[in-house]
Amino acid sequence: MTALQHHLETSFPASRAHCSEVRALLESTLTSLTPPPSKDLLHNIVLATDELFTNTVKHAYQEDSKKVVDVEIQVTTDYILIEIRHTGTPFDPSSYTPFDPDASLEQRRTGGMGVFIMEHLADQLEFESNRSGEHRATLRFDQNPKSS
Repeated sequence: MTALQHHLETSFPASRAHCSEVRALLESTLTSLTPPPSKDLLHNIVLATDELFTNTVKHAYQEDSKKVVDVEIQVTTDYILIEIRHTGTPFDPSSYTPFDPDASLEQRRTGGMGVFIMEHLADQLEFESNRSGEHRATLRFDQNPKSS
């Protein structure tokens, strides 16, 4: 069983102005671990979480800073989990048209790369909604990736 080594929960107003605070929280929390994650892993976590937070603010809350985005960080010996929770408009993965990196520039639509970026930076990306109206997105980053 994987033991929880570190756990932190906090909330931010739903405004892109708080993206830098989310990044700073991740960096300070994760670099204080013993041992800290590699620079590459830390970069992936910060970039994917920044994209997820931004998408939540923009799409779930339409930048209504009176609303709140909850951020949870869980660290175990095996993985780092970042969870973003909100009660705004949920993301429906079944309606998402995946970004096609092989499409020509003329064929690509503006935007739509966020999920693609998160899927490629994280080891796992999940979206869930419950009946009480809470929506969560979870990014999982393995600390000890299996060698290929």
